[in-house]
Amino acid sequence: MPRHLLTDAQCRSATKDLSDGRGLLLRVTGSARSWGYRYQLNGKRTTIGLGPYPAVSLSAARERHRDAETLVKQGIHPRDHWATQKRRGEALRDVAADYLATKQKLKRGGEAGRWMSPLETHVFPALGDLPIIDLTVDNISDALRLIWQTKHPTAVKALTRLGQIIRWTGGRDTRIDVNLSKRVSENLGEVAHKVTHHRAIHWKEAPAAYAALGSSTVQLALKFYMLTCVRVQNVTRMTWDEVDGDVWYIPAERMKTGAPFRVPLSRAAQDILRRMPKGGEIVFPSAHAYKKGLISENAFAKWFKDHNFDSTAHGWRSTFREWCVHEGVDDYLAEVCLQHEKRQKTVAAYQREDRLEQRRPVMDAWSGWIESKEERMWARQRHLNQIAEPASERTVAEVEEWFHDLDDWQEEG
Repeated sequence: MPRHLLTDAQCRSATKDLSDGRGLLLRVTGSARSWGYRYQLNGKRTTIGLGPYPAVSLSAARERHRDAETLVKQGIHPRDHWATQKRRGEALRDVAADYLATKQKLKRGGEAGRWMSPLETHVFPALGDLPIIDLTVDNISDALRLIWQTKHPTAVKALTRLGQIIRWTGGRDTRIDVNLSKRVSENLGEVAHKVTHHRAIHWKEAPAAYAALGSSTVQLALKFYMLTCVRVQNVTRMTWDEVDGDVWYIPAERMKTGAPFRVPLSRAAQDILRRMPKGGEIVFPSAHAYKKGLISENAFAKWFKDHNFDSTAHGWRSTFREWCVHEGVDDYLAEVCLQHEKRQKTVAAYQREDRLEQRRPVMDAWSGWIESKEERMWARQRHLNQIAEPASERTVAEVEEWFHDLDDWQEEG
């Protein structure tokens, strides 16, 4: 088949599609002209673009055409090959940004910075400017070796996320070893890492912690968290459009499980919502927050520390779980209350399996328990106030003795 059939003059004056031979085409659309290459591979006819004319000259188009022909003769689609070559030249940090943008819906809460943090801190300084195809067991191991022993959970997190990026890229480039992260882990070896659980108070201390909270926005948000036992960011990012009567609908993108979740709201939880102003989007806004007007996720932990409760915010969920054991709550149901049960991601399946109505009495009972001390405090104050009334026949000593007996009885129970 002949080639090089066109001249520059013909290209400049073309008013219809022209062929330069062997599948190289000058395509004309209105006043725009562009180069294309039509070829057949594996029984399928394909046309790919080679660039606009005259930005890509006739001679440059012929050169690109020859390169593409060579690839087709080798059974390789030129577009796939060129995409791979382009990606090979991209730095790891750029490929990671592409991955995160593509997979953003999988990153619950939309906190891209948090997801990227272990890579930014421990991988990118050494490997960030390296093409991803040049990653090896040795250079990744060298980057993570310093923290593999001293900060093992962080190192594992960094390696896991790097592995996700490598596998995503390897899906389009067979030259990339998709098992690279596993080989790095084996190369670095096992670590005798002691798991440290979140500090949590005993479930019997829960009413005292709840009763110690005040009425600021942060403390009302913490009360709501204590009542619902969801994850901290579920509360700090909660919006009014997620609330429908006595049910709180947490969308999938803010769930660690990736599936939407319904939370039954006890009377006390609903009372807290009624106390919050409804002028904005966020239920528990922070006027002092440096970002997005949200309460800091560290604010709850700070409150526990400042008030001498040996617990983290996440540890409160363990407190609730231990209470469930004491109360004989079904294990599966208790796990669903904590959002631990992995359910189908479709709404229909989730509606069937989340056991909302079975969880409602559990959360009502939990609410009743942690409110118990606060209720006694209010009751004590009401009784003491009544003593001041002229018609009252009780003395202060009698009221205090009655509450002392009540507290002893509840402790024994």
